[in-house]
Amino acid sequence: MKEIGRINNFGSNRVNKHLLSGKKYNYTVNVMSSQEFQDFFRVYANLPLNIRNQVVVAIDGEPITWKVAFNEMTHNTKKGKLIYETLKKLKII
Repeated sequence: MKEIGRINNFGSNRVNKHLLSGKKYNYTVNVMSSQEFQDFFRVYANLPLNIRNQVVVAIDGEPITWKVAFNEMTHNTKKGKLIYETLKKLKII
């Protein structure tokens, strides 16, 4: 029997569209693909979980938390590269 939806924590029926369409999606991201950011990932991995929600740097007046920085670098964006360069310049990593 094909699963057509799941009940979430709030009790409402939420249909999983990918199950209905029959398509398979691969959302895996290879964090270790970028050698450039290895030192950032090493520091991030050793941070306590509650620290990851704190602001680490401001880029263009926008506060960037450790989690946002991790996400940007994982997806290898221009902003991720800017965050990385700024953290290196400030000797945070």
